Amino acid sequence: MNLSRFTKQVVSIVSALALVIAGIVYSPSTAKAADPATLTYTTATCQGGADVLYSVAENNIVGWATPWYGDGGITFQLIYSGDNKADDTQVKVNGTVTTSGVVNTVFNGGLKLNPTAMENNAYTEVVVTTTTGSATIYFKKGTPSGGSGGTTTTVATTTKAGGNNDETENDGDIITHPWADEFTETNATTTAAATTTKAATTTAEATTKAATNYDEMTWIPVAASNNYFYNEDNTVHEVVSVQTPPWAQGHEGIYFNVTAGISEIKINGSTEGSIIDGAGAILFLSALTETYNEVEVTYGGSQKASLVIKYVPETTTKAPETLDAPTGLANASTAENPFYFTWNAVNNAEGYMVYVNDGNEKSVTTTNAKLDASLFSTPGTYKIDVLAYKGDIKSNKASITITVEASETDTQPDASTTKADDSTTKTDTTAEATTTKAATTAEATTKAATNYDEMT
Repeated sequence: MNLSRFTKQVVSIVSALALVIAGIVYSPSTAKAADPATLTYTTATCQGGADVLYSVAENNIVGWATPWYGDGGITFQLIYSGDNKADDTQVKVNGTVTTSGVVNTVFNGGLKLNPTAMENNAYTEVVVTTTTGSATIYFKKGTPSGGSGGTTTTVATTTKAGGNNDETENDGDIITHPWADEFTETNATTTAAATTTKAATTTAEATTKAATNYDEMTWIPVAASNNYFYNEDNTVHEVVSVQTPPWAQGHEGIYFNVTAGISEIKINGSTEGSIIDGAGAILFLSALTETYNEVEVTYGGSQKASLVIKYVPETTTKAPETLDAPTGLANASTAENPFYFTWNAVNNAEGYMVYVNDGNEKSVTTTNAKLDASLFSTPGTYKIDVLAYKGDIKSNKASITITVEASETDTQPDASTTKADDSTTKTDTTAEATTTKAATTAEATTKAATNYDEMT
């Protein structure tokens, strides 16, 4: 009986333990975030910037490529599929959603982080969530405290030279290919030794100017422009093109870069007229209004570079202004209103000149003219010309001819019977005169001699 009681007690204890264990096994658990102190970090370096230690703890974003680091240490760029739109991308820094500070720019297919904004002697967690996946990256600056006490091991060093202009354009200027399947460590990064860099000029060389003979300079056209050129012997790293990158706040300008972060730009002595993006910058076209614009750049602490932008305004040859010849010129004379002529208005004309037989001009501002009868004192054919004018600009002439007949009872021409020989307007031509019935004075006034002595 005692053994049986002991056995029952053992069975009861075992059963209780089984229930406890079962409860532990089947109770849900929450995954613990990675301990950044236990991760393996990669060292990224660039000219003019401090080394950056980073570790991609997890990532399943489509099209992910090797991160790029440059622009003098202020740009750590992530590149992935362009299907990941900026508006649908969320970035958390140490658990807080943000679009500033550490986060420089978010664009379709990638984003830029600013390592210089990360806390010193600490780990910074960046979580990127896109439409195709998410990634968690840890950055280590200095000697962080806390964590699990493990050590950080640097197993790879990637050296990248800022200011390169390869096909992916990941150097601060417009990203012409936000992502590419062939984007690899080889073409995403270049070694500083492989990048040809112009020697930085000394402060004295950059600030002391001798007399400049611009005519002796060799000028190279700025890409995507017909009006801007830059001097071949400049000391910047590269002049790229006229463009309007997303970070330029809508300003169109000339993008150029140097080999380290830019701290100041002067255009013709003024610090206005540009916007800096790491080791690159945009020179606003609106600030390059002189024929020769001198640009001074301070970068990488105290290094200096210089550049001259030549501006050649577009010249358009304006066609000389012309006036149409008047149309509808007509003889509108009546018995009550003789030698009266009318025509149609000409656009932009200030007035009209009326001529009789190429002389006796008269200026009017209306579309009609009454000419003095004394101009038509002799029967015959007369040419009437009208042209339009505006200042010194004159149109071709419109012409008609009229015939003036003599009256049977008066030696003066009969104004009521003046006739137009051509009812249509002619330009620079004289209508052929019609045959005029000449009533001679002798026939009208001279009678045959009479012999009155022979009359009955």
